[in-house]
Amino acid sequence: MCCVMVDLDDFKSVNDQYGHPVGDAALLHFSKTLLQHLRHADVLARLGGDEFALVLVNTLSTDALRVLEHLQRVLAASPLTIHGTSVRLRFSAGVADRQVHESLPDALARADAALLDAKRSGKALVRMHMAPENPGG
Repeated sequence: MCCVMVDLDDFKSVNDQYGHPVGDAALLHFSKTLLQHLRHADVLARLGGDEFALVLVNTLSTDALRVLEHLQRVLAASPLTIHGTSVRLRFSAGVADRQVHESLPDALARADAALLDAKRSGKALVRMHMAPENPGG
């Protein structure tokens, strides 16, 4: 499985510019859009604020990268329209293959490190965290 950490880019500016009700609608729009394009076995969970975790079952990291890039295109093509205003949402993501003996929290932590790299590199990016070559010693 692949673990993914996702963060909406510049979400604070959505709340600041349009208000928290529009921010709430944006979070719902984002999650509904993703869920429409994920498999039933995949799991999307909101961790808080504008941060989400995604678990893609039976998925290699190269396939996860393609899925996330597709989701970015879908989201770009379907902005939230509310009160006559179009709000475009973008996200950054970090991906980590979960290793056989790795805990889910450890894999998510690696995905979070990749997410931080994506944010630092310019946002609206997907980055992958490679597993340690010899995790057991």
